[in-house]
Amino acid sequence: MNLLALASLVAACGGAAAQAAQPAPAPTGSSSAAPAARASSTAPVSVRCSATPSTVYGDEPVSFSVEGEAAAGTALDATLYAASGRVVARTTTRVPGQLQLRDVPSGDFSLLIGAERVSCAVTVNRELSRATSDRN
Repeated sequence: MNLLALASLVAACGGAAAQAAQPAPAPTGSSSAAPAARASSTAPVSVRCSATPSTVYGDEPVSFSVEGEAAAGTALDATLYAASGRVVARTTTRVPGQLQLRDVPSGDFSLLIGAERVSCAVTVNRELSRATSDRN
């Protein structure tokens, strides 16, 4: 699903499609690897991702593990969306690789990666520390 199709879907669900279609501010995240050419939209790439951990507390960074069958070092577009459909960050990441995003506020988010728009979710709770959540 491309960004335009996602924006249409968000609009159909009552979200702010105009926000999703607007350019996002420069991402505050970084990929652990140096820049590389992006995978073409026709290149077959099978990608999996997971948030590690799936719930983030306090000042912990939001981290994603990206794995897949692609040429080593293939760079793919990655977009972090809030539950409202608003774009929070845009960047690129390598396959395989780790992607860390900082300054993500509290809320539920989905990371969409590559032309296939593979999705993984993360919940961020900035009000509690991990030690506080472990006691409950």
